[in-house]
Amino acid sequence: MRIDWEMFLSRLEKYPVGTHEILPACPKDRIQAIQVEYGQMPSELVSMLRHFNGAQLFNKTCHMISIFPVSTIPPLPPLRWSPAWQIENYTSRWRSCGSGRNEWAIAMMNYGGLILLDPAGNTKEWDTAEGNWIGRNLTLYDWIEDLFTQGDKYLAEP
Repeated sequence: MRIDWEMFLSRLEKYPVGTHEILPACPKDRIQAIQVEYGQMPSELVSMLRHFNGAQLFNKTCHMISIFPVSTIPPLPPLRWSPAWQIENYTSRWRSCGSGRNEWAIAMMNYGGLILLDPAGNTKEWDTAEGNWIGRNLTLYDWIEDLFTQGDKYLAEP
């Protein structure tokens, strides 16, 4: 199922101010440059980047998730967004850990779960502390729906 990124952003706008920080859309030339270096991105990732280039979502005492951006020129100030927390940096590190890995690192949960997107548009989660797979594999659409459910629970916690 294709994702309506406009609807995704509209849903986020319904939360109180300060709950999310969403970066502007990624320039087309940056998406193309990353694909030249790392290969073709799944179409949903390209579509997402054309709507926003990274976000920190469900901020309470800390954000629940960081959706990685593609690096920009000029780069964002390091105190606003760490240069290490970018799609190409995490993707490069992930792929260097084993042969045949072709997933794209797209996000990090606040507990250390690295979210990976495979070429078919499915997500899986790697526990960076334990070094193993956690959770379940979901389509990107289902992962986003689950993200809203988790985010609402996170914000409702005392």
